[in-house]
Amino acid sequence: MLPLTKKQAQAKAFIVAHIAEHDQAPSFTEMMAGLDIKSKGNMSARLAGLERRGHIIRGPGQERAIAVVKEAEGGLRQIKDAAHVFVATQEQFRRDFTDDRDSSQTRRGQSLVAAALNNLKWLLKTT
Repeated sequence: MLPLTKKQAQAKAFIVAHIAEHDQAPSFTEMMAGLDIKSKGNMSARLAGLERRGHIIRGPGQERAIAVVKEAEGGLRQIKDAAHVFVATQEQFRRDFTDDRDSSQTRRGQSLVAAALNNLKWLLKTT
C-alpha cells in the first residue's frame, strides 16, 4: 500500500469509524457530510485516490460497496484465501438453506447470501 495524503487519511479514518459503528460502509452523501466536502467531484477523487493506493476496494454499481484493505502478515494472499473459504461455505449454506416453504424469511436469507457472494466473487476477481 502506498502512503496517504492528509485528506485521504481523514477519509479512510471516517470510513473505518463508520463501518465500526454501523456495520456497513457510509454512503457517498454520508461521507461528504462527515468530511465536510461540498463537491461530489472532490469526494469521488478522494475515494479514487484511496483505491489507487490500495487502501480500499469499491464494488461496481453499489453505493455502499467499499471494503477497507487491512495490512496483515501474508497480505492480500491471506485475504483472498479467507474469501475463497467464505464463498465456498456460503454457497453450501445457500444450497442447504433452500426450503420447500417459500416463506419471505427464506427468500430474504437467500437474497442476503446471494448479495454477499456476488460482492466477494467480485473482490476475488479484482485482486
